Amino acid sequence: MTHESVTTTGPAARRARGTPRAVPPRGGSSHALGRPATPVRPAGVPHRATRTSQPARRHRRPTPREAPVTTDLLVLVTGAATTALALAFGVPQWLHVRRTGSVAGVSLPSITNSLVSTLAWLLYGLHLHDVWVVATSVAGLPAMLATFVAVVRRSDARTGMWLPLGWAALLAGAGLAAPLAPGLFATVLGCSVLWYVTPAAVTAWRSPDVSGIATGTWLLLVLDAAVAGSYGLAAGVTAYLVYAAVALLGALAVLARVWWRWAPDCGRCSPLTGCTCPA
Repeated sequence: MTHESVTTTGPAARRARGTPRAVPPRGGSSHALGRPATPVRPAGVPHRATRTSQPARRHRRPTPREAPVTTDLLVLVTGAATTALALAFGVPQWLHVRRTGSVAGVSLPSITNSLVSTLAWLLYGLHLHDVWVVATSVAGLPAMLATFVAVVRRSDARTGMWLPLGWAALLAGAGLAAPLAPGLFATVLGCSVLWYVTPAAVTAWRSPDVSGIATGTWLLLVLDAAVAGSYGLAAGVTAYLVYAAVALLGALAVLARVWWRWAPDCGRCSPLTGCTCPA
């Protein structure tokens, strides 16, 4: 190779002729990244902004977090409503017994089971660090305790009082088994209202006289079931969902007996036992 061939083809010669020098793209070949190489601006052509293959990033304005805010608001509203209902739940039955002195059709085991369940809900709320579960339990205790005392003073019947003991033992067993079955206690506790509505419904349907039952208590239970179900969905508390379903069915069973005009109406017959009124 001669000196002349070097000088006519080297960088100096290209600059003398005005031939543009190929400039490698930054960061290596852009073909390896799957996009075309950046074109080289010829000599003498004024600089002009070129459009790259990648679109410019647009700075999106942060959208408000509507879903979490809505969920938090729903939890607040339903939690407060559940607490208010728990505060008023035992009041109608207590006032009814105080005013009439009648406990006909009222189940003492049912009320005792409700006291046991309320204490269990309180412990469950403390375990979850859920302020509304704790508030609901604390709010419901005074009226339920007052109703329990009023019924005990006016009734000599103690039939079925083994049920509260069995219910307390079942709750304790579910709590001890929590490390092996984490969801067991929540399911059992969610069925706690079953231990309240079942004795109440059986007693009502086996009693010829249901004048001692306060209708307002069971209407409040229907409303409480709806609110508790909403709170369970919003806060993700499984036990509240189970509670809502059982409470609704049980309340409707008791209300059906109270509202049903049973015949014969001689004050001695009940729908389940049945009898014939004397002539």
